[in-house]
Parts: sequence; C-alpha cells; structure tokens
Amino acid sequence: HEVVVRRTKFELSEAQKRAHILEGLLIALDHLDEVIKLIRASNTPEDAREGLIAQFGLSDIQARAILDMTLRRLTGLERDKIKDEYETLMKLIDYLNSILADE
Repeated sequence: HEVVVRRTKFELSEAQKRAHILEGLLIALDHLDEVIKLIRASNTPEDAREGLIAQFGLSDIQARAILDMTLRRLTGLERDKIKDEYETLMKLIDYLNSILADE
C-alpha cells in the first residue's frame, strides 16, 4: 500500500514539474515576438533570463527552459504538441490526485 502511495506521489511530482515548464513555454509562444525581442536585446543569457522572469512572471525554471528551446519548437505543429502534452499531463495530475485523495 505505501509503495503505491510513494510511487503515485513521485509520479505526481514529476508530472507537476513538467506541466510547470510547459506552462512557461506556452506563455512564451503566446508572446513570441516580445520574447524574441527581449532575448535579442539582452547582453547576456542571464539578462535574458531575468528579463523573462520580470516581464512575463515566469519562474527561473521556466525562463531557463525558454532559453534552452530550439527554434524548431516555435513552429505551429510544435506548439500544438506542447499544448497536447500539457493537457494530457493535467489529466494525469487530476487522476493521481484522486488516487491520493482516496488513501
């Protein structure tokens, strides 16, 4: 029983971490022109990271994920993949929370 609970908590934590990053990527894709302008105007990657955090209310982890993102992820198809993954993760998070609530 406690193995199931521990494993479910671990899976929930991992899903929440990934969902948090995807939320940041979706914010960046929704404001793509401003994000690119901010990054290009920044003198260093650290300035770009701090600018993303300040301007878009992102966490450090989200800002780093945006800066690590490759240009091919900016296509419409990739945006749809990110959104689909996010929606799937949110369903998984709800499911895992329901398992833990029953314990």
